[in-house]
Amino acid sequence: IMQNAIAFFAAQNRAVTREDFVSRIYSLPPRFGNVSKAYLVQDEQENEKSAGTVENPLAINCYVLGYNSGKQLTNLNIVTKENLRNYLSKFRMLTDALNIKSAHIINIGIDFEIIPRPRYNSNEVLLRCIDLLKRLFEIDSMQINMPLNISNLMTELDKVEGVQRVSKFEII
Repeated sequence: IMQNAIAFFAAQNRAVTREDFVSRIYSLPPRFGNVSKAYLVQDEQENEKSAGTVENPLAINCYVLGYNSGKQLTNLNIVTKENLRNYLSKFRMLTDALNIKSAHIINIGIDFEIIPRPRYNSNEVLLRCIDLLKRLFEIDSMQINMPLNISNLMTELDKVEGVQRVSKFEII
């Protein structure tokens, strides 16, 4: 038990899983920069024989984003990426390679139509729907590579008081 405890204690300072790396990324000391969103995925390399891609078991691609002063997503500057690389080098395995990349920022819009219930003010119902969508798409609740389930969004709109039916819902 004592030998296992000593080995386990040493392993606590290592990043092994994706969750370990993400946790370490978010714990970057503020004086080195600030990472707001992080997503890790296995690195892929081109395979000429099969004309496809093959996972590189020793490399991880880390996609990161930060906030600007207006709390809008932005790419991290080179200095912050280098600080993050140096910080994570203390925790990664010797054989691991870490590629820090900027994630793509995609701005989306929603075009929807609702049919309000009788005896409800249609403008008030529409404002409640817009407020709900704003809450669902708050930047703090979104993550890199997070799927958007349109049927769940439509179900949430259906639950708004005064909505009889969602007749149109498009992400643009």
